[in-house]
Order: sequence, then C-alpha cells, then structure tokens
Amino acid sequence: MITARVDASNINHTVRTLRGVDKRVLRDMRKELRGKIQPYANSIAQAVPAQSPLRGMRHDGVTRWQGKPKASVSFTPGKSRSGNRLLSIKVTGGSAKAGPIGFDYAEMAGVRRRAPKPFSKVYQREGLNQQHRVNGQGDAMISALQRKVPIRGRAGYFAFEEALQKYGLLSKIGVLALQKFSVKITHELIGRGF
Repeated sequence: MITARVDASNINHTVRTLRGVDKRVLRDMRKELRGKIQPYANSIAQAVPAQSPLRGMRHDGVTRWQGKPKASVSFTPGKSRSGNRLLSIKVTGGSAKAGPIGFDYAEMAGVRRRAPKPFSKVYQREGLNQQHRVNGQGDAMISALQRKVPIRGRAGYFAFEEALQKYGLLSKIGVLALQKFSVKITHELIGRGF
C-alpha cells in the first residue's frame, strides 16, 4: 500500500515563494520585452515625416503637425479584435487637449465605417462654444493623403505602414525574448528547489 504525506509548511513556503516570484517575474518580463521592442518602435516613429505632407496642417492650432511623433510600448497581454496579443506599440503626435494631433488625424484618416455627422462636436474658441458644418473636409483630407502617400489599406499612412513592414521581425524578437526569459526563470526556479 502506498500512502502520501504532505507537509503543510512546505506547501505554504512554496505558495509564498511563487507569489514573490510572480510579481517580480511579470515585472522583469515586461521590462525585458519593452527593452527589446522599444528601439524598433522608435524607428517606426522616425519613419514619419517631420513636415506635414498636407499644407493645411502647417499652423499653430491643436490639429497642427509638429515634428516627429513619440512611440511607446505597452505590455498588454490578452485578446484583441484580431486575436491574441502581448504587446502594443502606440505612436502619437500629442494629446487632444494640448495638441499637436495633426499626425494622429492623418494616420487615422479613412478608418470610419459610417457616414460623417452633419455638424462637428461642440468646441471652445476664444471662450465661446462653437460648432461648424461638416462639408466633406474629412473626405478631402483622405483623398489628398491617398494621392501623397499611397498605401495598401484604408488608413495608417505613416506609422502603421512602417509597423506592418516590421511585423515579422518584431514577432521574432518578442518570441526570442520570451524564450530567453523562460530559460532564465526555469533555472531560477530549479535553483530554488521547484
């Protein structure tokens, strides 16, 4: 007859150790992946022209085009509309409140799937709430972008197009970083007696 005995103090020790390893492991894995991918995210942002391809974005307003956008890498494991994901790269020219968001407008031009509304959202100018009629400005911008920067899809004229070209390389770098990290953690856990 075979019997098994379990020492509760060992199980508690294992659970405590795993909790400690989990937080640090996740933090280290995020750091490792960000460190490997960030240079490529920066190169994607650098592919965006410093000068707007459209004359209408050369002004001092919120929707101006200003220099090179910034790239950031986020560790976002989970599901997305297109499948599973681990990382996301965000390239942006600014924020809606502070500007400049001209790059963001141009990058996303053509994404909409529904007809535009007849009037804009209410906005403030010189302390007054204002609204303007939408007369096809967006369609004109999309047409101008398509003439200046031909792309395969409907949107993503600068950063997205560059990211698509680097997608295979980014996937390989991510997989290699995870494999290297898993070997490191496996050795660490074996050293701790797991």
